[in-house]
Amino acid sequence: MRLIGFVHRSSDNRGGKSTVAINRSGESSDVGDVSWSMVADISIRPRGRCAPASRVRDAFPRAFTLIELLLVLAILGVLAAITFPMFTSSTGMARVEASASNVHQIRTLIMHHTGLHDVPLSAGGYPATIDGSWFPSGVLPNHSWTDRPMILEVVNDAIDVVFPAVKTYNPAVPADPNCWYNSTNGTFCVRVPPMADDAQTLETFNEANKVGAGDLDQTTQ
Repeated sequence: MRLIGFVHRSSDNRGGKSTVAINRSGESSDVGDVSWSMVADISIRPRGRCAPASRVRDAFPRAFTLIELLLVLAILGVLAAITFPMFTSSTGMARVEASASNVHQIRTLIMHHTGLHDVPLSAGGYPATIDGSWFPSGVLPNHSWTDRPMILEVVNDAIDVVFPAVKTYNPAVPADPNCWYNSTNGTFCVRVPPMADDAQTLETFNEANKVGAGDLDQTTQ
């Protein structure tokens, strides 16, 4: 609303009425009315115009189309196919390294107690068994693939037998021995779970024990 002036309305002696409009510049004009009031320029303007359909659409987030969703899923599938084998490989290597560390620790303890003669010894002069009391936890270290204490098999084989005839254990059998000790010569090895093929199983066994067996059936050096 815009103010444009004032109006003075009055009545004359003859009962007539006159109106003088005084605008903001001070000029007057006879418009014939009775009392003071403000004269305003009132114009009705719309509060707002209807927005175009495109602008209305832009005001709301646009949903993904089916093709875009399928494309995203395809990309995620490709990334998973690339990264999952890498993750699996790194996990397998970590288990192998942890196993090799445990084997080294146990072999060191075997030599330690052999030298001290503080435990029962076999005919070959080595500890008759590997006892859990040798370790701070009171049990053998965890097997890298089961995350539970190793299950030991003790044998009294010939002095030249340095590898177990069976180099794997059955993960489906909780009580299946997963490590091997020949008390005749103090040789210790861990067994590994079966891998994708014999070559990979042999490689894993050798890496986990830091040995160089030529095949899965080899028992002597």
